[in-house]
Amino acid sequence: MALEFVKATEQLISLANSSTLSPGAGDFSIFVRFKTSFNFNGAGTDGYFFQVKGVDTDNSINFSIGNADNKLFGRYRDGDANQVTASGQDVAVNDGAIHTAIWVRDGTKGEMFLDGLSIGSQINGALGTITVDDGVAPYIAANTSPASHWFDGDLIEMRIYKRALTVAETKILHSAQGHDNIVNSMTGRWLMNEKPDGETADDANSVIDISGNGNHGTPANNPVYRASLMKLVRPIVSGIGT
Repeated sequence: MALEFVKATEQLISLANSSTLSPGAGDFSIFVRFKTSFNFNGAGTDGYFFQVKGVDTDNSINFSIGNADNKLFGRYRDGDANQVTASGQDVAVNDGAIHTAIWVRDGTKGEMFLDGLSIGSQINGALGTITVDDGVAPYIAANTSPASHWFDGDLIEMRIYKRALTVAETKILHSAQGHDNIVNSMTGRWLMNEKPDGETADDANSVIDISGNGNHGTPANNPVYRASLMKLVRPIVSGIGT
């Protein structure tokens, strides 16, 4: 299953502020499995997978598809506006195929993975503590404060870890199609499968976090559940996966 979001109707999922969704001084990873054929370039706005900001809005985490090129973009920024960013090089992801994308903070490094491969990274030795559990509530499928830059397409699964996923784990997450046991330091996991195909997500706290941390999501503007066949965008090549 998946939740289908339509940008024009401003659909999103809001989460409650929680220290389990804030990296602080530590490492962090955001994983998403998605499908879209929407032209964000033509729309002139990004499509966000996830964003959260602290009360000091320099503290923030962004993970999106960019509006200039339909490529992945990520940013981790601390309270002093030190940041790391990464983009998806020359790989547009709005091809209607199912992709896995992971945005990792590993110390002072940010690294982006697409379908089990590293596609961009940046190091900033000044990057410090990122506090985002005291401000605007996190959003899935939109930018926060105010809501904007909505995603358009299917979100099949999202996870958050309060650690840096390893390169090997990013490959497993791509190839296992959800049938893995990578649960260490997982603080959120949303499978988007609470209702049958064609029904809407419309109740408070109805998008269930199965990580055990209680970070259940509240949908806005009725995204629709859709059946989604799990099929890799491309085969795992030699040296990737297990």
